[in-house]
Amino acid sequence: MNFKKINNGWAPEPNAPYPTVFKKNTNIDLMFFLNPFIYDNTNDDDIGILKFKNCLKFRLGSPNSDDFYYGNFRFKTDKIEFGEAYEIINSNWLSDFPNDEISISKKLDIVNIDLKHFIVFMRDDCFECIAEEFEFKNIGESKSFDDQIKLRSELSELIV
Repeated sequence: MNFKKINNGWAPEPNAPYPTVFKKNTNIDLMFFLNPFIYDNTNDDDIGILKFKNCLKFRLGSPNSDDFYYGNFRFKTDKIEFGEAYEIINSNWLSDFPNDEISISKKLDIVNIDLKHFIVFMRDDCFECIAEEFEFKNIGESKSFDDQIKLRSELSELIV
């Protein structure tokens, strides 16, 4: 199993990212505050969205930062860092995905779609999903987070 870092030039806010998950058809959007402390292209209160296409399932839960640093995580490796996002190459997600999953589509043709395992580490939560691909977008700070949630909720279903 290998880990490919997918967050280049961005990361979740280290103190209070406030992750929120939206669903539209078989797609999942993970919205969160971005880290303005280490990236010049990110301002305070900038919001990022990770869009996952053809998502089979996802979860938002442990480990939090304490669990991660104390080694209470099923992937014991020095190849990953907390506060980052990864694609897990050659994961055994069919048998190793956590039990607190939320299924999005049981109708996806998992034989003919190249599904990938993604993971995003945040302060109080870890987001994992099985999806075909992802896209990241910094939507800036044009609206408050609550306004963004309201706007996104009008376009898709708020899940978490």
